[in-house]
Amino acid sequence: MDGQNWDSEQPNTSTSQNNTYYYQGQAPMQANAPEARTSEGLAIASLICGILSIVCCCCNLLGLMLGIAAIVCAVLAQRRGSSGMAVAGLVCGIIGCLLSMAVLIMVIVLSFDGGVSGYEIRDFYRHMW
Repeated sequence: MDGQNWDSEQPNTSTSQNNTYYYQGQAPMQANAPEARTSEGLAIASLICGILSIVCCCCNLLGLMLGIAAIVCAVLAQRRGSSGMAVAGLVCGIIGCLLSMAVLIMVIVLSFDGGVSGYEIRDFYRHMW
């Protein structure tokens, strides 16, 4: 080493505007770095759940649950500072919930309207796939 006693170094207690703390001879580190990763993780989870809720809207409960999960994750990510993917996840989650509810209403209406049987609804779902 260069003759310095590394164990006795004291941290530089002066803080700048962006809350960086560092020891002399060490690169500055952000104090709020872990929270940024958490909000990005929530935003990614929101986007994935939102996209899956749109894809799974024909499976009523699955699409609805994924849409609700996307909305919750997006709101939490936005509160922690993430914006881009969180907004996309929020929009996809809302669209997925609306599509799932539309399919559910359609199934209920078809089951009571004109005596449509369960077999016809099952055939309807088979033709959608």
